[in-house]
Amino acid sequence: DEQIVLFKDFDEKKNELTEDFTVEKITEFIAGNSLPLIVDFNHDTAQKIFSGEIKNHLLFFLSHKADEYPAQKEMAQGIAKDYKGQILFVSIDTDEEDHK
Repeated sequence: DEQIVLFKDFDEKKNELTEDFTVEKITEFIAGNSLPLIVDFNHDTAQKIFSGEIKNHLLFFLSHKADEYPAQKEMAQGIAKDYKGQILFVSIDTDEEDHK
């Protein structure tokens, strides 16, 4: 069977495209799977966020040190799965001086 496999070190670790090998579908597949469900905003990810194929972004401002942060992130990941490839979920850490 023919397939395109994208290996990564986050989320589900591996994604497979098994049909419809058009340029449009391959581009959509890579764009939708090349970043984590929740992208932490920083100097390294800013370029990927704003120059990527996904133009709709949901920004949420949270303290990554807060006790409730893991639960909030998990909830957001559940929602992000439903909109994968359509909306990029971006977490902005309010504890960082650059983000205040």
